[in-house]
Amino acid sequence: MIRSVQPGDHAAIGEILEAAFPALQEAALVCALRRDSDIVLELVSVAESVVGYVGFSRMSVEAADLRITALAPLAVAEEHRRRGCGSALVKAGIEMLSQSGEDLVVVLGDPASYGRFGFSAHAAWDLRTPYSGPALQARALTARARQVAGAAFYAPAFAALS
Repeated sequence: MIRSVQPGDHAAIGEILEAAFPALQEAALVCALRRDSDIVLELVSVAESVVGYVGFSRMSVEAADLRITALAPLAVAEEHRRRGCGSALVKAGIEMLSQSGEDLVVVLGDPASYGRFGFSAHAAWDLRTPYSGPALQARALTARARQVAGAAFYAPAFAALS
């Protein structure tokens, strides 16, 4: 089952993020995004407990009046990986963002993994971010987002990542 995050989920989400990303940066990132009110959407996958998480945070592009989000982080408890949990979280998130009027979703990750969700490096080619390169990908959710170009800015909490 996929659902929106509830305050009682935060500890379980922290544990999943700490197990998936041993440097602890992603868990701190999520806390900072929440603190700064930069989270647009948070979803969890629930079996007998919370077993997966995806967060989407606010981004902006200079000189563009678009609603843009960054997909990060995505994590699934080890014993639930390779069962479709992460895919279900990403698909549900994209659908919910599309329905709520978001224009573009940006992700930094393996093109083979995210390409199956409609993300492409080509769609992010004209965006300039600290993470520009072949792993920076985007998916337009509206026609007006297909020609996006310019400097793209992540929420300030991302600056703490090394």
